[in-house]
Amino acid sequence: MDDQTFLPLINRPGRYLGCEFNLPEIETSAEVKWALIFPDLYEIGMSHQGLQILYHILNNLDSVSAERCYCPAPDAEVLMRRRTISLTTLETATPLRELDLIGITLPHELCYTNVLTILDLAEIEFRADDRNESSPIIIGGGTCAFNPEPVAELFDAFVIGDGEEAVADVSHMVASLKAKGLNRSNIIDGLGKIDGIYIPHMFQPRYNDQGEILSVAPLQGGPNSVKRRVLPDLDRIDHLHRPLVPNARIVHDRLAVEVARGCTRGCRFCQAGMTYRPVRERSVKQVMELAEQGIGHSGFDEISLLSLSTGDYSCLPEVLPELMRRFSSEKVSVAMPSMRVGTLTRELMDQIRRVRKTGFTLAPEAGSERLRQTINKGISETDLLQTAQQAFALGWNLIKLYFM
Repeated sequence: MDDQTFLPLINRPGRYLGCEFNLPEIETSAEVKWALIFPDLYEIGMSHQGLQILYHILNNLDSVSAERCYCPAPDAEVLMRRRTISLTTLETATPLRELDLIGITLPHELCYTNVLTILDLAEIEFRADDRNESSPIIIGGGTCAFNPEPVAELFDAFVIGDGEEAVADVSHMVASLKAKGLNRSNIIDGLGKIDGIYIPHMFQPRYNDQGEILSVAPLQGGPNSVKRRVLPDLDRIDHLHRPLVPNARIVHDRLAVEVARGCTRGCRFCQAGMTYRPVRERSVKQVMELAEQGIGHSGFDEISLLSLSTGDYSCLPEVLPELMRRFSSEKVSVAMPSMRVGTLTRELMDQIRRVRKTGFTLAPEAGSERLRQTINKGISETDLLQTAQQAFALGWNLIKLYFM
């Protein structure tokens, strides 16, 4: 995109600049070149911790490079179509169609139409069967990849489960097969030998009259099943020590530190609570290191402790006072994501308000005890009111509630 003729004509041009603080050096001569795509606006995608982790891991592999791309806003999309501008990466403005691999995060089903927009703007065929040897390999991942068949025609492969080790395995496999001179089709088939990689053309789904999947049968030459990837130890991966600092305001403009993955609660409506089991917790030492280095390299003034249920993190009573002891003098606050009612105690509130009263979000999910019991969300009206009363007594005047 020509900055002089494009950026002055669109809203929030910072979305398309790239050049954020803490950008890694991109190896332009890498053997394997990725584009990591979040199919939504920059300010939403830059708030997604998973994409930043994969970006960091890939750019620290030998002979591998990873760049980013987000879905353009409608005003930018209109201008791109009018001028026949192909969608490119943020870092080096490389057209997406010229890369080896495109990894698309699928956080929820409403992003599926944005995937089509991105493929169209990148001049890449929608259907995997229509692509040729010069097309990049399109790989889907994230929460929605656990049910890949609704969008299987768009993707050459899916990563099922945790992606940190899987993307490294995919990169090594692609580099090895390219060095042997194998073509694109053979490389895709080779990816099917990696644990956690689902290759749609290796399976045949069978549907009923209502369009529901009855079964998925393996085809000859493919694996019998695909077992999801599970990262057994959060402490052992290559950690994100230097987070990207956005050059435009984003949805979650703060340092995110994942303290745990998985959940034991078993709420009946929650997909992630099931698919990301078992529970794995990050050590206090590692949480403190990530917070120290992340704040030191970014200048953020707030730390968010991420997990599906941060109040259930067993080390929280130890970590929170330690974070406040370390950062309160620098006016760096600690925020919690959506909390389960009953885990937000007076002691936690006392610690959090030492710097500033960051927002509280409680998740009753349903409006009556009967409905909450039905969805296995055992929260009483008394529990909810007591938590709210404690927060108001300690000086909060706003609590958000999440409902399903």
